[in-house]
Amino acid sequence: MGKILTKSGLLLLFALFLVSCNEDGCTETTDVNMNVNFYSASTRNAFTIDTLSVLGIGQPKDSLLYDKSTSVKTIALPLHINDSTTAYLLKYGKSNGASVALTDTIRVFHQNRSQFISKECGCSVFATIDSVRFTRHRLDTVVVVNREITNQYTEHVQILF
Repeated sequence: MGKILTKSGLLLLFALFLVSCNEDGCTETTDVNMNVNFYSASTRNAFTIDTLSVLGIGQPKDSLLYDKSTSVKTIALPLHINDSTTAYLLKYGKSNGASVALTDTIRVFHQNRSQFISKECGCSVFATIDSVRFTRHRLDTVVVVNREITNQYTEHVQILF
């Protein structure tokens, strides 16, 4: 009787091992971005930027994240994983009532933490926003609505024009 239980137990463990293996690889997203939506300062309704370019300041070759994108209502911005400050330059086209092209700078202060996702996906770097500083050439206000930045899509920051 003991040998039957031992064989049954080993068979059960082997079956559980086979079921727990994921042959599909990583099925969960490992992308971690700060999601930003644009709003009108006067109405609080969604706002569309006619033409927008976004550059990451202080990144290798000041990386171009958005290049003259049109009809922009939302952007997803990566944060530095090896630094606690990330800065962006927003370049607006001559639109939405602007007579000249203007730029604004947004500087995000954050704390990073490694987060294990799964054996297949490995780790990602999640962040918590501490504060945001910005210029007011074209934008009015920057509001942090969700400080926790993970691999789940949610609105983190609202920019009001």
